[in-house]
Amino acid sequence: MKAAFVILISVLLLQPLLDSFDVADHNVAFNHTSALLLEELDLEAHCAANGDHQQHQSEHAELAKQLSDSA
Repeated sequence: MKAAFVILISVLLLQPLLDSFDVADHNVAFNHTSALLLEELDLEAHCAANGDHQQHQSEHAELAKQLSDSA
């Protein structure tokens, strides 16, 4: 019980420090990467359905580059 109380007090005292971390930039980067991955999946599904992977090589390369840059 005493350990739980110490942990609770520690979290309450550290809350201003924890609030100071800006997670908005991380969320933006995460959302951007997620959008790129969804775009990649859509392009792959399109290519698989239509058999035109070669016609979209430049788009695949651009998405791969954007994904590697966002990592």
